[in-house]
Amino acid sequence: RTGEPSWRDRLNQHPMAPYHLILGATMLLLVLGLVMVLSSSSVESYDIYGSAFTLFIRQALFAVIGVAALFFISRMPIPLTRRLALAFLVVSFVLLVLTFVPGIGVGVNGQRNWIKLVGPFRLQPSEFAKLALILWSAELFARREHWLHQWRSLMLPFAPVAAVFVALIVLQGDLGTAIIMSVIVASLMFVIGAPLRIFAALGVVGLAGIAALSLTVGYRMRRFTAWLNPEADLDGAGWQLTQGKYALGTGGWWGVGLGGSREKWGALPEAHTDFIFPVIGEELGLFGALTVLGLFAAITIFALRMAIRTSDAFVRIACTGII
Repeated sequence: RTGEPSWRDRLNQHPMAPYHLILGATMLLLVLGLVMVLSSSSVESYDIYGSAFTLFIRQALFAVIGVAALFFISRMPIPLTRRLALAFLVVSFVLLVLTFVPGIGVGVNGQRNWIKLVGPFRLQPSEFAKLALILWSAELFARREHWLHQWRSLMLPFAPVAAVFVALIVLQGDLGTAIIMSVIVASLMFVIGAPLRIFAALGVVGLAGIAALSLTVGYRMRRFTAWLNPEADLDGAGWQLTQGKYALGTGGWWGVGLGGSREKWGALPEAHTDFIFPVIGEELGLFGALTVLGLFAAITIFALRMAIRTSDAFVRIACTGII
C-alpha cells in the first residue's frame, strides 16, 4: 500500500539483516563446496583409499564441526570473545610451532604446515592463526582506541607479534598464506588509521621479502614464470594452469553437468583442493562460477556494512580484518 516501506527498505532497516544474509551466503557456499568436493575428489579418493567417498567424508566431518563452532561462537557475548582473544592467540602460536616437531608436523608438497591427527585427518594451524591474530589485534586496538595516535601504542606489541606469526608461516614454506597474513595486518592498520608512511615502509620491506623468498626457491620462480607464460612449459610448471584454463573453457555457459568433469580424471592436479574452481566452471559453467563469486561478494558487502554501522570498535576492527 502507498506509504508502506518496501521489502528492500525493511531489509535495510532490520538490525539482524546483515547477519542473516551473511549466514545464508555462507551456508550456500558450504553446501556447494561439499557437493563439488564429492564430485571433484571421487576419482582420486577411489584410487588412493578404495572408496569414492573417503575425501568427501573427511570434508563433511570438518564442515559439521565448523557449523557447530559457528553457531556456538556467534552466540558468545562480545566481552567473552575479547577475554578469550589472547588465549586463542597463544594456542594458535603453539600449534604453529608444533608443525616443526618431527612426528607431529606433516609436510605436503614442500610445505610443512599441517599437524597429523587420526588417519587421513590433518589440521592446518595457519588457518586458526589468521583469525586469532585478527581477534587479538581488534581487542588490543579497541582497548587503546584513544591512544592510537601515539606510535608506541600503535605498533607495540602488535608489530612484533604479527611479524613472528608471519615468520613462522614463511618457515613452514607457505609463502601464499604468509602474504595473506600480511594483507590482514595491513587491513587492520588501515582501519585504525595508521599513518601512510608506516604502510610505505612495511610495503617496501614486504615486497623485498617476497622477492627474496621467490628468487631463492626454485619452485616459486617456476610458478611465477608459469603464471606469466604457462604455454612456455606445458609439460612442467605450466601444466596445472593450462589444464585449469581448459576446464573453465569447456564449461561454457551452463557446464558439462554435475559429476561430468573430464579434468578430474588425473589431468588437473589438486582438482578437489587448490584448483576446485576450474572444476566448478567445467561442471556448472559460467553460471556456477559467477554464483560462487557472487556469494563471496555478498559476504564481503554485508560484512562491510556491519563494520561501518557498528559503534563497537572491537567489532569494526575484527570485521574488517576478517573481510
